[in-house]
Amino acid sequence: MIHIKKLKVLFVIQFVMFYGIANAQTDTTDAIKKIGYNDTKTFKSTSQNHIPLVLQTHNGLLRFGKQNSYSLLPDGSHLSHKIVQAQGIDIKNAKLSESRQAFIQLLRMKYMAEVYKDLDKESFTVQASSMYKNEKNSLQAQNQLLKLANAVSSVRLINKYFCNPKINDCNYTPENFYRGTRHLLPWGGQGANEFRKLNSYTSYVSQHLEPLKNWSTSLFTNNTIDAYMVLTSRLGTYDFKNKGFWLSFHSSQSSWFSLRFYNLAPNTANERKLTSSNVSSILYKMPANNAEQFSEKTRVIYMVFKIKVLLKGIDPYREAIKSSFSLENSTIELYDTEDLKTKIGEISIDENLSVK
Repeated sequence: MIHIKKLKVLFVIQFVMFYGIANAQTDTTDAIKKIGYNDTKTFKSTSQNHIPLVLQTHNGLLRFGKQNSYSLLPDGSHLSHKIVQAQGIDIKNAKLSESRQAFIQLLRMKYMAEVYKDLDKESFTVQASSMYKNEKNSLQAQNQLLKLANAVSSVRLINKYFCNPKINDCNYTPENFYRGTRHLLPWGGQGANEFRKLNSYTSYVSQHLEPLKNWSTSLFTNNTIDAYMVLTSRLGTYDFKNKGFWLSFHSSQSSWFSLRFYNLAPNTANERKLTSSNVSSILYKMPANNAEQFSEKTRVIYMVFKIKVLLKGIDPYREAIKSSFSLENSTIELYDTEDLKTKIGEISIDENLSVK
């Protein structure tokens, strides 16, 4: 009888443990679904050999400047690593980071079309103290292609052209592709001899160069991008004289697309105020009787500008994309969280705009 009771107790314990694990798995699955990709735009190649690029958006347009980390809370703290993993935030951020790098490399290829005409497809171009223009172009194109191929190649192609089976330096799968930081891999993989390196390069060029060129030229055929630029500013002390908070918009311009306000092509005299090298802050006006409560609950302000980016080609010295941008309207929208879900105010770029 005692033996039977013990069996019943064990059964109950096992059932509770199983139910708990099952519920935990269900909760995790639901949490992963919650993160979603509704705030992104996907750029797909016509070839299955290239990974799709996933970029953040705001109101359906690309989001430049400060990105959403999906883990920053309103009080300035972050979600725990356990929650970040359970909700798939780490994987999403890894995909977004890889996609941003790949996006820039694709645009570089697009505007390096003349340089690519001199690409040596049969052998590596070696750096020398004295080189002809076609040799310099070939070297530049080969260096850029290595970065681009690393950034956009599928798991299968990465394993084929950038991993060395002799030393098992890497073995990517769809499950681990976005786990951890991927460094720039050499042709043939780490420790490959010169024969494997060259064979990997020439094989990749013969089979995959043209599809990459076609993908790059299909991007933004009119050389413009409709987007939003997001800048951040810490909320400083209240200015009683000018009745508002000064928001810095120059010190916060960390942007993966390298947009700066000296790239702004102003359409009005009021917009020209923002381009001055002597101007670094704009005034967010607010009555003093509202300011105290506002400052107690707000740490960071997210300033959102609707813009149109004009792509102007490649800078031959820095190999960076040359661009300028214009403002699509005269309103700066303000938010207090990085997901940009709740607007807390606006600043009009008009004759009443105060700058310093």
